[in-house]
Amino acid sequence: MWRRSIKKMIVGVDVDGVLRDFYGSLERTYLKYYHDHIIKDPPSFQLHELYPIGYKIYDFAFEEHAGEVLGFADAYRNAEGFMRMLHKFADIVIITSQPTKRAKVFTFAWLQRADILQHVDSVVIVQTNGLLKKHHIGVNYIIDDYPPNLMDFPQSKVIVFDQVWNKGLEWGKRCYSYDEILKYLQGRMTK
Repeated sequence: MWRRSIKKMIVGVDVDGVLRDFYGSLERTYLKYYHDHIIKDPPSFQLHELYPIGYKIYDFAFEEHAGEVLGFADAYRNAEGFMRMLHKFADIVIITSQPTKRAKVFTFAWLQRADILQHVDSVVIVQTNGLLKKHHIGVNYIIDDYPPNLMDFPQSKVIVFDQVWNKGLEWGKRCYSYDEILKYLQGRMTK
């Protein structure tokens, strides 16, 4: 779906780690089934290193329990309000990578359930290991938390949403809150 308006900028927004609390949901769901397991901290993108079931964590999260982990995850506080405010001055493209068909379906369902879709002009869900990558989508700015995704964009287009797992990344503009992102992008409109 694409609803192009006549706004001055197009902003790509990632889902997990920016709008949706994937890690919190995965941990909560995992402990429901493996209540005596200890999960390593801090969060990392190498889930198999954090969870005692190793590489089986990927099937657990993105296949077997995708509905619980992805479809019913919590949104970060004020995610919907952020998207509403951003949409007042920018066209928004949700750009997310999901590794399985079930993950894609439940991510789209989550966007609806969290009232995010009403503030979005387009949704692009790329296959994690597919040919289409996030940087192929034409946006003026990208808001993401995952360093490898961000490194594919020119530094001037990157807004790093601060998370514990991307502390070492020095690329683009690091923002610590939704308000900071909104102020930064509003300031870019006049330039």
